[in-house]
Amino acid sequence: MLHFLFKKCSNHEIVEGRIVNGEYSLIRDNAHAVLLHIIRRDHSAHICGSSVLNQNFLLSAAHCFYELDIVQVIAIAGHEDVRKSTVSRIASKVTIHEHFQLQTVENDIALVSLNGTLPLGANIKRIVLKKSFPRQAKGILAGWGYINAGDAMCWEFDSNRIETSQDDDGPPSQILKMVKQTVLPRRDCRYLKLRPGMLCAGSLIPTESRPAK
Repeated sequence: MLHFLFKKCSNHEIVEGRIVNGEYSLIRDNAHAVLLHIIRRDHSAHICGSSVLNQNFLLSAAHCFYELDIVQVIAIAGHEDVRKSTVSRIASKVTIHEHFQLQTVENDIALVSLNGTLPLGANIKRIVLKKSFPRQAKGILAGWGYINAGDAMCWEFDSNRIETSQDDDGPPSQILKMVKQTVLPRRDCRYLKLRPGMLCAGSLIPTESRPAK
């Protein structure tokens, strides 16, 4: 799983907690993608992405749920525009990897159990999980969310809309977006301090997307 955009600012290299820009995608081209509305007890909320493992389970990131007072998780699937989706399920349980480390994002995996089955088809498909990747393999990141580097992390939840609590950078994208990344050999990403189970992807060319882990 890829979680961080690596970029260079002045003479300093940093890891930033998002990947920006990309292009719009039809859901049938990334039919494993499912949006999660994560609602907290104080009525604030945030969104995260997930992938369909099977009709009853989704794979997401542990940092989306870690040490948060969450009261409800809503999964929305089957359409690239979340406003037009007719398939939604409530999470009955979220299981975070027992060895997840927030600081290093090691084992950043969570399993989301649904209260009802997903109707698999052209627009909802199981993700293919691979044990290894060939050299220079092309990977695709797909999801919804903020598309500008300065966007706020939290927004007020409304069942009919998504809007930011601080709207200086506009709302998160309500239409599925994707970005292609090249999987790089670990030796090209030594400065990212990759942990076991992590991938490095991006480009070493300054004008292209920076490596991410």
